[in-house]
Amino acid sequence: MMQYLFQSMNFRGDAASKPYRDLLQGVGTEEISHVELIGTTISRLLDGSPAYKGKKTDPVDQPGAKGATPLKIALDTSNIHHYLV
Repeated sequence: MMQYLFQSMNFRGDAASKPYRDLLQGVGTEEISHVELIGTTISRLLDGSPAYKGKKTDPVDQPGAKGATPLKIALDTSNIHHYLV
């Protein structure tokens, strides 16, 4: 990730090489977004998702597990795949 950003910042060249520098900057930015996605995913697994704002009357639109975090559900629920060796 950092390599792409450092290469794009230190890139020297004429106007003809600008597309290459733009490519490096784009790849670096995309790599940073991947790190952000990983951080958000870990945070949501540990703390739970944001407050539920759906219609409470719609049976299809009910939040699952009464607000439990996904990590808590995974630890408390047995899964057949955990026993397969």
